[in-house]
Amino acid sequence: MGKLPRKYLCFIIAWIIIAGNLLAGCGILPEEEEALAPPLVKPKRTEYELYKVERKDISKTLTGSGNLIAVDEETLYFTASGGKLEKIEVKLSEAVKKGQVLARLDTGNLESQIRKQKNMVEKIRIQLESQKALYDKYTSVPGGGLLTPKEAQDMKTSLNLQQIDLENAKIELEEFNNQLKKANMTSPIDGIITFIEDLKPGDSVEAYKKVVTVSDPSKLQIYYQPSQSVNDIKVGMRANVKYKDSSYQGEVILCPDNAPKDALEKYKNAIVIKANDLPEGVKWGEFVDFTIEVQSKKDVLTVPKKALKRLVGRTFVQVMDGSSKKEYDVKVGIESDYEAEILSGVKEGQTVILN
Repeated sequence: MGKLPRKYLCFIIAWIIIAGNLLAGCGILPEEEEALAPPLVKPKRTEYELYKVERKDISKTLTGSGNLIAVDEETLYFTASGGKLEKIEVKLSEAVKKGQVLARLDTGNLESQIRKQKNMVEKIRIQLESQKALYDKYTSVPGGGLLTPKEAQDMKTSLNLQQIDLENAKIELEEFNNQLKKANMTSPIDGIITFIEDLKPGDSVEAYKKVVTVSDPSKLQIYYQPSQSVNDIKVGMRANVKYKDSSYQGEVILCPDNAPKDALEKYKNAIVIKANDLPEGVKWGEFVDFTIEVQSKKDVLTVPKKALKRLVGRTFVQVMDGSSKKEYDVKVGIESDYEAEILSGVKEGQTVILN
C-alpha cells in the first residue's frame, strides 16, 4: 500500500485536533480537578490539673500489718554434737507443759549402761559398808583390838580405796545421766509449739541448731518486718492498733535503731509493738493492723505530693502565672502518703500544676 500524500495527512491531523477541542468543550471528557487545600487544624488547648497552696495539718505515719507473737518464747536445741534424731514427740500448735519431753536423740544402749552403773554403785556401797563394819568391829575391842597395827592399816587403806571406787562410780553414773538429759529436749515453760525443724528419725542433728520453739500464748505483741527503711521509727512512739472492729493503744518497744547486737536475726530489722488491753480470744499468729505517727505539724503550707518534681537532686514545682507556667525550687519538710509540707519556695494561694 502506498503512502498518503502529504496534503491528505495534514488534513487528517487538523480534523483530529478540532474534534478533540469540540469534545472537551461539550464536557464529554472530564476536567481535571483542582487539588484541595488541607483543612486548618485548631491546636487543642492543654488542660492542667491545678491546686492552690494552702495551710493545713500534716502527719507522717507508718501503716502496716503485723502478726501477733509471744512475749515469752523459748528456742530449744540439743547441745550434744554428732547426735541422731530418734523422735520429735510434738506437733505444731500443740499445747505443752513445763518439763514435757519434746524431742529425743538416739542414745543407743545408754539407758542399759545407766542401769548397770547404778548396780555398780550399789555393789561398791554394800561392799564398803560391810568392810567398814568389820573394821569398826576389829578395832573397837579394848586393848588394841583383834588386828595387828599392820592389819589395821591395811584394812583402813582398803576402805579408802573402796571409797574412791564408790566416788568414781557415782561420777560415771552422773555423766551417763547427763548424756541422757542432753538427749531429751524438755519444755522450760507451759506454752504452744510454734516452730519445728524439718527433721526425720535418723537425721543428724547439729549442736545448738534450733529444733523447736515453745511460745507462751497468754502474752502477745505485734511483730512487723518492714520492706523499706524505717530509721525514723523510735522506741516509745505511740501506735494505734486495730483488731477486727476495735482500736487499741500501743507502743514501739523494739526497732532497728535500738536492736541489740546479739538479738535474734529476725529482730534485727523488725518493729515490735506492745499492744495494751487486747481482748480475750486473740491468737498467736493472727494479723493486726497498726499506724505509728512518726511526725506531725499543724497549720503548715502543703501541696499534693504529685505536684513535686524531682530531677538530679533538685526538687521543684510548676506554678501557673497567668497563662504561662514557671518552675520554682522548693524545700520540703514532712511528707505524708499523699501530701508534702513546703518550707520555702512558694507562698500560700499560689497555684501549682499537678499533672
